[in-house]
Amino acid sequence: MDKRGTVTAKSYEFHLEGVHATDVSLAVLRDLADLLLEGASRAARLAMEGRSLARGSQPAWLASAAEVRLVALREGSLALDCMAAPLQGLPEGLMPGATALDLFLQAAEDATNGNGDSERLDAGILQTLLKARSLFTRGVTRLRLAGSRLAVEVTAPTLEIFQRLASELPQPQVERCVGTLDSLTLSNRSCLVRLAGESPLRGHLASSIDLDEARALLGAEVLVEGTAFFRPSGRPHHMDVDYLAAAGPHDEVWRRSPRATDLRPRISSTEEPLSFSSFVGQWPGDETDEEIFAALRALS
Repeated sequence: MDKRGTVTAKSYEFHLEGVHATDVSLAVLRDLADLLLEGASRAARLAMEGRSLARGSQPAWLASAAEVRLVALREGSLALDCMAAPLQGLPEGLMPGATALDLFLQAAEDATNGNGDSERLDAGILQTLLKARSLFTRGVTRLRLAGSRLAVEVTAPTLEIFQRLASELPQPQVERCVGTLDSLTLSNRSCLVRLAGESPLRGHLASSIDLDEARALLGAEVLVEGTAFFRPSGRPHHMDVDYLAAAGPHDEVWRRSPRATDLRPRISSTEEPLSFSSFVGQWPGDETDEEIFAALRALS
């Protein structure tokens, strides 16, 4: 932001080795634009809401927040200069003045380093990063994504790292846990549940959950049930919460962090779009006591 309070856009360079600016397939430009726009959009949503994908339509603010503008195309190996505006209202702890592209570059850096425990990597981000494969089938030998603070290079070996992380991403599963309701954001129906000895679990409350009733439970011990999503490391990333209530003494058995048990790959080596139809599992409450204690023994 300049002295007049005007938001100043930031500059980026995207360099593709192996193709030439004077003779480049439009498919290359299309695939690059798809990678950058989808990556920026999903990274921005992940930062603001805690997840890059969700059921239903995208929030209205996302299209403008993730806008990227082409300002120059230079000869030689294909190089594009782009601009993006800083995001407004970013949560604390993120890079001040970050754009959606900055957030995507940070996620790409974590993936390039094989950081399977990164909060910046979820299924949507990894699926987007794997889209870079299409560029390498069209003659690109190296892709460099550079901003003012960070540059990331993607090569064929880098794509193998992305694929490995994707193959390690556990399937989502229905979970139940007990913790302290630490915070509640009404605007996007998100919450933080503090688990004993664990990092806080970010949750997203279903429309069926009354926000006034949830607000009354702030600072109290709660039982949450829903679909848990995981990082490639197997640690929980976030939960889509379908049930939230005050915890009772009989709920003590659920005082634990969600743990991945279905380790089948979430994202295959194909480029099929992510589907919520694969989210299956037995709903908590339908199981018998014997099944509950057998599952707890398996998790311990």
